[in-house]
Amino acid sequence: MDLAAYLERMGIVAIEDIDTRALVRHVRDYGAMRAALSTEDLNAASLVAKARASEPIVGVNLARTVSCTEPRTFGADVISRIQACKEGKLELLQRQVLLALDRMIERLCEDAGVPRTAVRHAVVVGNTIMEHIAAGLSPVSIGLAPFTPLSTFGSEIHLAPNQPQLAERIWFAPAVSGYVGGDICADILDCNLQAADGKLRLMLDLGTNGEMVLAGDGRMLACATAAGPVFEGAGIAYGLPAVPGAIAHVAYDDEDGGFMVESIDDAPAFGICGSGVISTVASLREAGFLAPNGRMQGVAAASGRVCLTPQVAFTQKDVRNVQLAKGAIAAGIEVLLAAYGAEPADVDELLIAGGFGRHLDIAAAVSAGLIPRELAARTRAVGNSAIEGASSLLLGGSAAQEEARRAAAQVEYIELSGNRDFDSRFIRCLDFPL
Repeated sequence: MDLAAYLERMGIVAIEDIDTRALVRHVRDYGAMRAALSTEDLNAASLVAKARASEPIVGVNLARTVSCTEPRTFGADVISRIQACKEGKLELLQRQVLLALDRMIERLCEDAGVPRTAVRHAVVVGNTIMEHIAAGLSPVSIGLAPFTPLSTFGSEIHLAPNQPQLAERIWFAPAVSGYVGGDICADILDCNLQAADGKLRLMLDLGTNGEMVLAGDGRMLACATAAGPVFEGAGIAYGLPAVPGAIAHVAYDDEDGGFMVESIDDAPAFGICGSGVISTVASLREAGFLAPNGRMQGVAAASGRVCLTPQVAFTQKDVRNVQLAKGAIAAGIEVLLAAYGAEPADVDELLIAGGFGRHLDIAAAVSAGLIPRELAARTRAVGNSAIEGASSLLLGGSAAQEEARRAAAQVEYIELSGNRDFDSRFIRCLDFPL
Protein backbone atom coordinates (compact mmCIF):
# COMPACT_ATOMS: atom_id res chain seq x y z
CA MET A 1 0.00 0.00 0.00
CA ASP A 2 1.48 3.36 -1.02
CA LEU A 3 1.36 6.49 1.16
CA ALA A 4 -1.57 8.09 -0.67
CA ALA A 5 -3.71 4.95 -0.29
CA TYR A 6 -2.80 4.65 3.39
CA LEU A 7 -3.72 8.28 4.12
CA GLU A 8 -7.02 7.90 2.30
CA ARG A 9 -7.84 4.70 4.18
CA MET A 10 -7.09 6.28 7.56
CA GLY A 11 -8.95 9.49 6.74
CA ILE A 12 -5.84 11.64 7.16
CA VAL A 13 -5.62 14.94 5.27
CA ALA A 14 -2.19 15.70 3.82
CA ILE A 15 -0.71 18.56 1.81
CA GLU A 16 2.07 18.55 -0.79
CA ASP A 17 4.07 21.02 -2.83
CA ILE A 18 4.02 23.46 0.10
CA ASP A 19 7.13 25.26 1.34
CA THR A 20 6.42 24.74 5.04
CA ARG A 21 9.48 26.75 6.10
CA ALA A 22 8.19 29.76 4.19
CA LEU A 23 4.78 29.23 5.75
CA VAL A 24 6.25 29.18 9.26
CA ARG A 25 8.25 32.37 8.55
CA HIS A 26 5.09 34.06 7.27
CA VAL A 27 3.12 33.15 10.40
CA ARG A 28 6.02 34.21 12.61
CA ASP A 29 6.19 37.62 10.89
CA TYR A 30 2.46 38.33 10.61
CA GLY A 31 0.89 36.28 13.40
CA ALA A 32 -1.81 33.62 13.35
CA MET A 33 -4.37 34.05 10.59
CA ARG A 34 -7.25 32.28 8.91
CA ALA A 35 -6.55 29.83 6.10
CA ALA A 36 -8.41 27.54 3.73
CA LEU A 37 -7.47 24.10 2.40
CA SER A 38 -9.38 22.38 -0.38
CA THR A 39 -9.12 19.30 -2.57
CA GLU A 40 -11.81 20.61 -4.94
CA ASP A 41 -11.43 24.38 -5.27
CA LEU A 42 -7.93 24.92 -6.69
CA ASN A 43 -8.37 28.62 -7.47
CA ALA A 44 -6.06 30.65 -5.21
CA ALA A 45 -8.16 33.82 -5.31
CA SER A 46 -11.30 31.87 -4.44
CA LEU A 47 -9.60 30.18 -1.49
CA VAL A 48 -8.30 33.51 -0.16
CA ALA A 49 -11.83 34.91 -0.33
CA LYS A 50 -13.18 31.89 1.56
CA ALA A 51 -10.50 32.24 4.23
CA ARG A 52 -11.28 35.93 4.71
CA ALA A 53 -15.00 35.15 4.99
CA SER A 54 -14.51 32.44 7.62
CA GLU A 55 -15.21 33.15 11.29
CA PRO A 56 -12.11 34.03 13.35
CA ILE A 57 -11.26 31.75 16.27
CA VAL A 58 -10.51 34.58 18.71
CA GLY A 59 -12.90 34.11 21.63
CA VAL A 60 -14.06 30.69 20.49
CA ASN A 61 -14.12 27.99 23.15
CA LEU A 62 -11.74 25.32 21.87
CA ALA A 63 -12.78 22.79 24.52
CA ARG A 64 -14.96 22.56 27.61
CA THR A 65 -15.44 20.15 30.47
CA VAL A 66 -17.29 19.82 33.77
CA SER A 67 -16.36 18.20 37.06
CA CYS A 68 -19.74 17.19 38.46
CA THR A 69 -18.61 13.56 38.38
CA GLU A 70 -15.91 14.33 40.96
CA PRO A 71 -16.75 13.13 44.50
CA ARG A 72 -18.00 15.82 46.89
CA THR A 73 -16.16 14.80 50.03
CA PHE A 74 -17.22 17.77 52.13
CA GLY A 75 -20.91 18.00 51.27
CA ALA A 76 -23.05 19.44 48.49
CA ASP A 77 -23.55 22.90 50.04
CA VAL A 78 -21.28 25.74 51.06
CA ILE A 79 -22.29 25.63 54.73
CA SER A 80 -20.86 22.10 54.99
CA ARG A 81 -17.62 23.39 53.49
CA ILE A 82 -17.48 26.34 55.90
CA GLN A 83 -17.90 23.86 58.75
CA ALA A 84 -15.04 21.75 57.38
CA CYS A 85 -12.83 24.86 57.33
CA LYS A 86 -13.79 25.58 60.94
CA GLU A 87 -12.50 22.09 61.72
CA GLY A 88 -9.09 22.95 60.27
CA LYS A 89 -9.50 21.34 56.85
CA LEU A 90 -9.05 24.44 54.68
CA GLU A 91 -5.75 23.35 53.15
CA LEU A 92 -7.20 19.93 52.32
CA LEU A 93 -10.29 21.50 50.71
CA GLN A 94 -8.13 23.90 48.73
CA ARG A 95 -5.98 21.06 47.46
CA GLN A 96 -9.04 19.05 46.36
CA VAL A 97 -10.50 22.05 44.52
CA LEU A 98 -7.23 22.91 42.77
CA LEU A 99 -6.50 19.29 41.87
CA ALA A 100 -9.96 19.00 40.30
CA LEU A 101 -9.36 22.21 38.34
CA ASP A 102 -5.90 21.02 37.31
CA ARG A 103 -7.32 17.74 35.98
CA MET A 104 -9.96 19.70 34.07
CA ILE A 105 -7.28 21.90 32.51
CA GLU A 106 -5.35 18.81 31.44
CA ARG A 107 -8.49 17.40 29.78
CA LEU A 108 -9.14 20.72 28.05
CA CYS A 109 -5.60 20.88 26.72
CA GLU A 110 -5.85 17.31 25.47
CA ASP A 111 -9.17 18.00 23.74
CA ALA A 112 -7.89 21.23 22.19
CA GLY A 113 -4.59 19.66 21.14
CA VAL A 114 -2.38 22.15 22.98
CA PRO A 115 0.40 21.47 25.50
CA ARG A 116 -0.35 21.99 29.20
CA THR A 117 2.48 24.52 29.37
CA ALA A 118 0.58 26.74 26.91
CA VAL A 119 -1.89 27.75 29.65
CA ARG A 120 -0.50 31.06 30.92
CA HIS A 121 -3.57 32.87 32.24
CA ALA A 122 -6.68 31.64 34.05
CA VAL A 123 -9.82 33.27 35.44
CA VAL A 124 -11.68 31.76 38.40
CA VAL A 125 -15.34 32.56 39.01
CA GLY A 126 -17.45 30.98 41.73
CA ASN A 127 -19.44 31.71 44.83
CA THR A 128 -17.55 33.68 47.47
CA ILE A 129 -16.98 30.66 49.70
CA MET A 130 -15.48 28.55 46.90
CA GLU A 131 -13.29 31.43 45.71
CA HIS A 132 -12.01 31.75 49.29
CA ILE A 133 -11.23 28.04 49.46
CA ALA A 134 -9.52 28.03 46.04
CA ALA A 135 -7.41 31.00 47.11
CA GLY A 136 -6.51 29.41 50.45
CA LEU A 137 -8.49 31.97 52.48
CA SER A 138 -10.76 30.91 55.32
CA PRO A 139 -14.49 31.39 54.57
CA VAL A 140 -15.46 30.92 58.23
CA SER A 141 -16.38 34.60 58.71
CA ILE A 142 -18.97 34.27 55.92
CA GLY A 143 -20.85 31.71 58.04
CA LEU A 144 -21.29 34.16 60.91
CA ALA A 145 -23.24 37.43 61.02
CA PRO A 146 -22.60 39.93 59.50
CA PHE A 147 -21.27 37.39 56.89
CA THR A 148 -18.21 39.44 55.94
CA PRO A 149 -15.70 37.80 53.54
CA LEU A 150 -11.97 38.18 54.04
CA SER A 151 -11.72 39.30 50.41
CA THR A 152 -14.02 40.37 47.60
CA PHE A 153 -11.25 39.56 45.09
CA GLY A 154 -11.17 41.24 41.67
CA SER A 155 -7.41 40.72 41.53
CA GLU A 156 -4.66 38.21 40.81
CA ILE A 157 -4.11 35.56 43.46
CA HIS A 158 -0.81 33.80 44.04
CA LEU A 159 -1.29 30.22 45.21
CA ALA A 160 0.88 28.63 47.86
CA PRO A 161 3.91 26.80 46.40
CA ASN A 162 2.71 23.46 47.80
CA GLN A 163 -0.60 23.68 45.89
CA PRO A 164 -1.24 22.88 42.20
CA GLN A 165 -0.32 25.89 40.07
CA LEU A 166 -3.12 26.23 37.52
CA ALA A 167 -1.45 28.93 35.43
CA GLU A 168 1.23 31.59 35.62
CA ARG A 169 -1.38 34.25 36.37
CA ILE A 170 -4.75 33.56 38.02
CA TRP A 171 -7.40 36.28 38.29
CA PHE A 172 -10.33 35.82 40.68
CA ALA A 173 -13.60 37.53 39.70
CA PRO A 174 -14.92 40.13 42.16
CA ALA A 175 -17.62 39.21 44.66
CA VAL A 176 -20.42 41.48 45.79
CA SER A 177 -20.84 40.01 49.27
CA GLY A 178 -20.36 36.84 51.26
CA TYR A 179 -23.19 35.12 49.39
CA VAL A 180 -23.17 36.89 46.01
CA GLY A 181 -19.90 35.86 44.42
CA GLY A 182 -17.75 36.18 41.36
CA ASP A 183 -19.98 33.85 39.38
CA ILE A 184 -22.81 36.37 39.68
CA CYS A 185 -20.49 39.17 38.59
CA ALA A 186 -19.68 37.06 35.51
CA ASP A 187 -23.42 36.56 34.95
CA ILE A 188 -23.93 40.32 35.11
CA LEU A 189 -21.27 40.95 32.46
CA ASP A 190 -22.52 38.23 30.12
CA CYS A 191 -26.16 39.37 30.42
CA ASN A 192 -25.11 43.05 30.22
CA LEU A 193 -27.20 43.86 33.28
CA GLN A 194 -25.10 46.92 34.04
CA ALA A 195 -26.39 48.64 30.88
CA ALA A 196 -28.80 51.54 31.33
CA ASP A 197 -31.04 50.76 28.35
CA GLY A 198 -34.45 51.47 29.86
CA LYS A 199 -35.32 47.80 30.44
CA LEU A 200 -35.93 46.11 33.78
CA ARG A 201 -34.34 42.66 33.92
CA LEU A 202 -34.34 39.99 36.58
CA MET A 203 -31.58 37.37 36.53
CA LEU A 204 -31.75 34.17 38.59
CA ASP A 205 -28.79 31.86 39.14
CA LEU A 206 -30.45 28.93 40.86
CA GLY A 207 -28.00 26.82 42.81
CA THR A 208 -27.45 26.24 46.50
CA ASN A 209 -27.49 29.96 47.24
CA GLY A 210 -30.22 31.04 44.81
CA GLU A 211 -28.65 34.38 43.87
CA MET A 212 -30.63 36.94 41.92
CA VAL A 213 -30.08 40.40 40.46
CA LEU A 214 -32.72 42.97 39.48
CA ALA A 215 -31.31 45.56 37.10
CA GLY A 216 -32.77 48.63 35.43
CA ASP A 217 -31.63 52.11 34.43
CA GLY A 218 -28.09 51.47 35.62
CA ARG A 219 -29.21 50.35 39.08
CA MET A 220 -28.65 46.78 40.29
CA LEU A 221 -30.08 45.13 43.40
CA ALA A 222 -29.02 41.65 44.50
CA CYS A 223 -29.79 39.11 47.18
CA ALA A 224 -29.02 35.48 47.93
CA THR A 225 -31.58 33.03 49.27
CA ALA A 226 -30.77 29.85 51.15
CA ALA A 227 -32.46 27.68 48.55
CA GLY A 228 -30.40 24.60 49.36
CA PRO A 229 -29.02 22.23 46.73
CA VAL A 230 -32.40 21.04 45.35
CA PHE A 231 -31.92 22.83 42.02
CA GLU A 232 -28.64 20.97 41.59
CA GLY A 233 -30.31 17.62 42.25
CA ALA A 234 -29.07 17.26 45.83
CA GLY A 235 -31.40 16.84 48.79
CA ILE A 236 -33.64 14.68 46.59
CA ALA A 237 -33.91 10.91 47.13
CA TYR A 238 -32.95 10.10 43.54
CA GLY A 239 -31.35 13.46 42.78
CA LEU A 240 -28.59 13.96 40.21
CA PRO A 241 -26.74 16.86 38.58
CA ALA A 242 -27.73 17.63 34.98
CA VAL A 243 -25.92 14.62 33.52
CA PRO A 244 -26.97 12.07 30.85
CA GLY A 245 -29.65 9.82 32.33
CA ALA A 246 -31.04 12.48 34.68
CA ILE A 247 -34.78 13.00 34.23
CA ALA A 248 -35.34 16.58 33.06
CA HIS A 249 -39.04 16.52 32.17
CA VAL A 250 -42.05 14.66 33.55
CA ALA A 251 -45.67 14.49 32.33
CA TYR A 252 -48.67 12.61 33.70
CA ASP A 253 -50.60 10.36 31.32
CA ASP A 254 -54.30 10.54 32.26
CA GLU A 255 -55.22 7.53 30.16
CA ASP A 256 -52.58 5.14 31.45
CA GLY A 257 -52.43 6.64 34.93
CA GLY A 258 -48.63 6.75 34.82
CA PHE A 259 -45.79 9.16 34.20
CA MET A 260 -43.84 9.82 31.02
CA VAL A 261 -40.27 11.01 31.50
CA GLU A 262 -37.56 12.52 29.32
CA SER A 263 -33.92 12.20 30.36
CA ILE A 264 -30.90 14.21 29.31
CA ASP A 265 -29.41 12.86 26.06
CA ASP A 266 -32.23 10.25 26.08
CA ALA A 267 -29.99 8.03 28.21
CA PRO A 268 -31.61 5.40 30.48
CA ALA A 269 -33.11 7.27 33.44
CA PHE A 270 -31.51 6.56 36.79
CA GLY A 271 -32.20 9.78 38.71
CA ILE A 272 -33.64 13.27 38.45
CA CYS A 273 -32.01 16.67 38.06
CA GLY A 274 -33.20 20.09 39.23
CA SER A 275 -35.39 20.92 36.24
CA GLY A 276 -36.91 17.44 36.46
CA VAL A 277 -37.73 18.07 40.11
CA ILE A 278 -39.76 21.18 39.21
CA SER A 279 -41.42 19.33 36.31
CA THR A 280 -42.33 16.46 38.66
CA VAL A 281 -43.94 18.78 41.21
CA ALA A 282 -45.97 20.49 38.48
CA SER A 283 -47.12 17.10 37.13
CA LEU A 284 -48.09 15.89 40.62
CA ARG A 285 -50.14 19.05 41.12
CA GLU A 286 -51.79 18.63 37.72
CA ALA A 287 -52.59 14.97 38.43
CA GLY A 288 -54.12 15.84 41.81
CA PHE A 289 -51.47 14.02 43.86
CA LEU A 290 -50.35 17.18 45.69
CA ALA A 291 -52.46 19.53 47.79
CA PRO A 292 -51.61 23.27 47.72
CA ASN A 293 -49.87 22.86 51.10
CA GLY A 294 -47.59 20.19 49.61
CA ARG A 295 -49.09 17.14 51.26
CA MET A 296 -49.34 14.08 49.03
CA GLN A 297 -52.91 12.94 48.50
CA GLY A 298 -54.89 10.34 46.60
CA VAL A 299 -53.06 7.12 45.75
CA ALA A 300 -49.73 8.70 46.77
CA ALA A 301 -50.85 9.51 50.32
CA ALA A 302 -50.42 6.05 51.83
CA SER A 303 -46.86 5.35 50.64
CA GLY A 304 -45.62 8.95 50.62
CA ARG A 305 -43.93 8.39 47.28
CA VAL A 306 -44.69 8.29 43.56
CA CYS A 307 -42.80 6.07 41.13
CA LEU A 308 -41.78 7.98 38.01
CA THR A 309 -40.05 4.91 36.55
CA PRO A 310 -39.36 1.48 38.05
CA GLN A 311 -35.97 2.86 39.16
CA VAL A 312 -36.83 6.43 40.20
CA ALA A 313 -39.32 7.64 42.82
CA PHE A 314 -40.29 11.05 44.20
CA THR A 315 -41.07 11.24 47.92
CA GLN A 316 -42.99 13.42 50.34
CA LYS A 317 -39.67 14.60 51.80
CA ASP A 318 -38.58 15.61 48.29
CA VAL A 319 -41.72 17.73 47.99
CA ARG A 320 -40.98 19.47 51.29
CA ASN A 321 -37.42 20.25 50.18
CA VAL A 322 -38.75 21.70 46.93
CA GLN A 323 -41.19 23.89 48.89
CA LEU A 324 -38.35 25.30 50.99
CA ALA A 325 -36.25 26.01 47.90
CA LYS A 326 -38.93 27.49 45.67
CA GLY A 327 -40.41 29.43 48.59
CA ALA A 328 -37.04 31.08 49.21
CA ILE A 329 -36.62 31.99 45.54
CA ALA A 330 -40.16 33.36 45.17
CA ALA A 331 -39.83 35.41 48.37
CA GLY A 332 -36.44 36.74 47.27
CA ILE A 333 -37.93 37.90 43.97
CA GLU A 334 -40.70 39.71 45.85
CA VAL A 335 -38.20 41.44 48.16
CA LEU A 336 -36.09 42.70 45.25
CA LEU A 337 -39.13 43.98 43.37
CA ALA A 338 -40.43 45.73 46.48
CA ALA A 339 -37.05 47.37 47.13
CA TYR A 340 -36.94 48.60 43.53
CA GLY A 341 -40.57 49.76 43.67
CA ALA A 342 -41.75 47.45 40.91
CA GLU A 343 -44.28 44.68 40.30
CA PRO A 344 -43.73 41.44 38.37
CA ALA A 345 -45.59 42.92 35.40
CA ASP A 346 -42.96 45.70 35.21
CA VAL A 347 -40.14 43.26 34.48
CA ASP A 348 -39.24 43.19 30.79
CA GLU A 349 -37.22 39.99 30.92
CA LEU A 350 -36.45 37.14 33.32
CA LEU A 351 -33.09 35.47 32.66
CA ILE A 352 -32.35 32.07 34.18
CA ALA A 353 -28.66 31.22 34.29
CA GLY A 354 -26.94 27.87 34.68
CA GLY A 355 -27.61 24.30 33.60
CA PHE A 356 -30.84 24.27 35.59
CA GLY A 357 -32.42 26.87 33.33
CA ARG A 358 -31.36 25.12 30.12
CA HIS A 359 -33.74 22.21 30.75
CA LEU A 360 -36.38 24.08 32.79
CA ASP A 361 -40.00 23.89 31.67
CA ILE A 362 -41.23 27.46 32.22
CA ALA A 363 -44.88 26.41 32.55
CA ALA A 364 -43.86 23.91 35.23
CA ALA A 365 -41.87 26.61 37.06
CA VAL A 366 -44.96 28.83 37.12
CA SER A 367 -47.18 25.94 38.25
CA ALA A 368 -44.76 25.14 41.08
CA GLY A 369 -44.70 28.79 42.18
CA LEU A 370 -41.01 29.22 41.43
CA ILE A 371 -41.46 32.25 39.15
CA PRO A 372 -44.31 34.77 38.87
CA ARG A 373 -47.03 33.90 36.37
CA GLU A 374 -46.70 37.34 34.76
CA LEU A 375 -43.16 36.50 33.62
CA ALA A 376 -43.89 33.19 31.90
CA ALA A 377 -43.78 34.66 28.39
CA ARG A 378 -40.77 36.85 29.19
CA THR A 379 -38.46 34.16 30.52
CA ARG A 380 -35.47 32.72 28.70
CA ALA A 381 -32.57 30.52 29.68
CA VAL A 382 -29.14 32.07 29.12
CA GLY A 383 -27.14 28.89 29.73
CA ASN A 384 -23.90 28.92 31.64
CA SER A 385 -23.50 32.67 31.57
CA ALA A 386 -20.92 32.54 34.37
CA ILE A 387 -18.47 30.68 32.14
CA GLU A 388 -19.23 33.03 29.24
CA GLY A 389 -18.56 35.97 31.55
CA ALA A 390 -15.34 34.29 32.68
CA SER A 391 -14.29 33.92 29.03
CA SER A 392 -14.84 37.64 28.42
CA LEU A 393 -12.77 38.44 31.51
CA LEU A 394 -9.98 36.19 30.28
CA LEU A 395 -9.96 37.55 26.72
CA GLY A 396 -10.78 41.15 27.58
CA GLY A 397 -7.77 41.62 29.84
CA SER A 398 -7.45 44.59 32.19
CA ALA A 399 -10.29 46.58 30.59
CA ALA A 400 -12.81 43.77 31.11
CA GLN A 401 -11.53 43.15 34.62
CA GLU A 402 -11.94 46.82 35.52
CA GLU A 403 -15.51 46.70 34.16
CA ALA A 404 -16.17 43.70 36.40
CA ARG A 405 -14.91 45.57 39.45
CA ARG A 406 -17.13 48.55 38.61
CA ALA A 407 -20.16 46.30 38.12
CA ALA A 408 -19.61 44.53 41.45
CA ALA A 409 -19.25 47.87 43.25
CA GLN A 410 -22.45 49.11 41.61
CA VAL A 411 -24.61 46.32 43.04
CA GLU A 412 -26.79 47.15 46.05
CA TYR A 413 -26.84 44.03 48.21
CA ILE A 414 -29.92 43.23 50.32
CA GLU A 415 -29.22 40.92 53.26
CA LEU A 416 -32.17 38.55 53.80
CA SER A 417 -31.01 36.96 57.05
CA GLY A 418 -33.16 38.43 59.80
CA ASN A 419 -35.17 40.38 57.24
CA ARG A 420 -38.75 40.25 58.56
CA ASP A 421 -40.23 41.19 55.21
CA PHE A 422 -38.48 38.22 53.61
CA ASP A 423 -39.52 35.88 56.44
CA SER A 424 -43.22 36.70 56.10
CA ARG A 425 -43.11 36.39 52.31
CA PHE A 426 -41.22 33.09 52.58
CA ILE A 427 -43.90 31.51 54.78
CA ARG A 428 -46.61 32.57 52.31
CA CYS A 429 -44.61 31.32 49.29
CA LEU A 430 -44.21 27.79 50.68
CA ASP A 431 -47.63 26.79 49.37
CA PHE A 432 -48.16 25.91 45.72
CA PRO A 433 -50.29 28.29 43.63
CA LEU A 434 -53.97 27.40 43.27
